[in-house]
Amino acid sequence: MPPARTDATMPDLKLIEAFVFAMRYGSLSAAEAQSGVPKATLSRLIARLEESLGAELLLRSARGTVPTEAGQQFYVRAQRMLDAVSAEYEAAAAAVQNLSSDISGELCIATPSYLSSSFVTYVVSRYMQLHPNIVCRLTLVSDPVTDISRDIDCYVTSRPPLGPHLASRQLGTLRLRLFASAGYLARYGAPAAPADLARHKALILRRHAPTIALQLSRDGVTESCLVPVASSTNDYWILKSMAIDGYGIAVLPDFFAQPEVDGGMLQVVLPEWEAPALPVHCTYHAQRQIGRKLGALLDLMADAFTRIHALHVYIAGGAATSRTG
Repeated sequence: MPPARTDATMPDLKLIEAFVFAMRYGSLSAAEAQSGVPKATLSRLIARLEESLGAELLLRSARGTVPTEAGQQFYVRAQRMLDAVSAEYEAAAAAVQNLSSDISGELCIATPSYLSSSFVTYVVSRYMQLHPNIVCRLTLVSDPVTDISRDIDCYVTSRPPLGPHLASRQLGTLRLRLFASAGYLARYGAPAAPADLARHKALILRRHAPTIALQLSRDGVTESCLVPVASSTNDYWILKSMAIDGYGIAVLPDFFAQPEVDGGMLQVVLPEWEAPALPVHCTYHAQRQIGRKLGALLDLMADAFTRIHALHVYIAGGAATSRTG
C-alpha cells in the first residue's frame, strides 16, 4: 500500500459513501442491491479511498467483506462526516429557499405505524423546520391501504395503494433480516444455516397458515426453508414486541430493529442472510399537480431515506434523536 498523501485536500465524498455502503450492508453484493451502485464501481471507489488514506480498510473474500481495525475506526468517523455534510446542506438549502419561499398551508400524510415512528416523523419534523408556515397532519393507516381518501396528500407505504388516479414514487427498499431475543436463542439454540430454521418458530406479517416457505439470500444464492409459524400480525411493532418477548424469530426491516439490537433486546439471526427486500413508496393523487408543497416533501423524504439507518426518532427511555446525533 503506498504511503498516505500529506497534502490537505477536500475529501471525495463518493469514496467515503462507497465504503460506508459496504460496511453497512456487509458485502459489496448487498451494497449494490441496496444502493443501486454497481459492485465493480463500489470496489473501485473503496480502493481509491484506501490508496488516499494509505491504509487497508476492508479484507475481501468470497464470503463478503470484513473491516480491518483501521476500517472499523474510519467507519465511525465516516458516518458522522456524511451526516454532518447532509445536515449542513439541508441548512444551507433552507436558508436559500426561505429567501423566496412561499410554501404554506396544510399537508396530510398517511403511513403505517412502523414507518411513522421510525422514519416519517423525522421527515415531517425537518419539513416543518424548513417550512414553518406548513401545518402537517400525520395519519396511521394499514399497509396495504384499503380506503383511499381525497384528504390525504401522500401515502408512505411498502405496498402502494392501487387506483386509476394514483401515482407512486419508490423511495428505495428496506433490508429484511431475522431477529430474536437472547432468551429465545438460549432456549432453542441459534440457527447456523437456513435449514436449521425448520426447528424454530417464525413470527411473520400477514400470514394465516401453520408454516411459511421462507426465502433467504446471501451473495446471490437463495435458499427456501419451511418454518413453523408461531404467530402472525399486520403490524411490525407487534411483531417486534413478540420477538423481544421470546416468542420466536421475526422477519423485520433492518433499520426498524436496529435500536433494539443496539440495546441488547434483539440479536440478528443468520446475519449474512436476508429475506426479499421491502420497497417503500410515496403515493399521491396523479390528477393533482405536484406543487412546491408536496414536491418539497417528496424530495426531502427521498433524501432522508438514503440515511434511514441513522434515523431513529424513538429511543427507549430517551428523547427523539439520530443514532449519530
